Amino acid sequence: MKKVVFLFLVAFATHSNATVRTVNNRADGGAQFNNLQTAIDQSQNGDTLYIHGSQDSYGNVSIAEKALTLIGPGFYPSKDNPLTAEVGNITFVNNMEVAGDNNGSEIHGLIINSLLLPGFVNNSGFRIIRNSLNYIHMSSANKGTKYSNMLIEGNFVHGGIAGNSGNDGYFDITIQNNVFGGGAFIGSLVNCNNVIVNHNVFYSGSKTIAFNASCRNLLVSNNIFSKRSFGNNDIIFSTFSNNLTFDCNGTNEPWAAGNNVNNGGNVANENPQMASQSDITAGKADFNLDFSIASGPADNKGSDGKDIGLLFDAVGSLNWAVGRSARLPIVVNMTISNPTVSPGQSLNVQVSARKNN
Repeated sequence: MKKVVFLFLVAFATHSNATVRTVNNRADGGAQFNNLQTAIDQSQNGDTLYIHGSQDSYGNVSIAEKALTLIGPGFYPSKDNPLTAEVGNITFVNNMEVAGDNNGSEIHGLIINSLLLPGFVNNSGFRIIRNSLNYIHMSSANKGTKYSNMLIEGNFVHGGIAGNSGNDGYFDITIQNNVFGGGAFIGSLVNCNNVIVNHNVFYSGSKTIAFNASCRNLLVSNNIFSKRSFGNNDIIFSTFSNNLTFDCNGTNEPWAAGNNVNNGGNVANENPQMASQSDITAGKADFNLDFSIASGPADNKGSDGKDIGLLFDAVGSLNWAVGRSARLPIVVNMTISNPTVSPGQSLNVQVSARKNN
């Protein structure tokens, strides 16, 4: 049975010409590796690692001078045995050696303490999709690092996305369809060009910051800010379009402060009426909260004609309703028609799977 599942996963490899490796730290896991760091060290640029769900953490790991794709089952997978893959810190080391200015590493479907992208010359092409994580640190000790062409999508962020208020630069970065729960914030993204913060939900039970440390030159659109604060110089010289604030502290109109630009469509201090609004207003930390909108001031009021807040697109990958699982097909049924076979005979197995967009 385990061999059949493995072959199924190999057929779904992200990079068709790359090697696929499986990792499971359970004693009966049946994967190629039981240690994630060992699997990383033995992988080459462009390889993919499937990390199985487990009750035990895979610990801290580092990825040096190679671009890899790491895929877990999701941070709250919708299946009968919803084991997750938990990792401590993932640190990228000297990845400016990978293909010049392009790293291209991808992280999907994991529970992560912190994702550390420290002082490379260039950090480009990272894709961070459908994870539960505390922090993404995009900052260097030596300053002058360039972060570009990045996608941060579909994550549940508990701590924040933190840059550096020094000389680091942030270019062509999209932060979309994420939930920033509790005190999670975006901070210190100062030297920005085409950094898009789009269709996210920021919520908390108490009034905490949404941005800090003089974030500037951001393009902020279609977000919901529930019980968040916008203090002096938290976000400046930025453009706001079709955002909604509710019960925020300091000001409910950040687009009217800090030399920001009101590009229209913004809604000040109105209840967005998400399906789980009472729990969201209370700041409940729960992956099962329903952030969908059926009516009210956020309904179809986005700049793209969609709801303000999270996206629930019927097709494509931008659907928060299934975003707690990785984009891997899930095996839902396996039938062995002849469970008893003689030596040399074939074992007949039929596998059914359900796709995740």
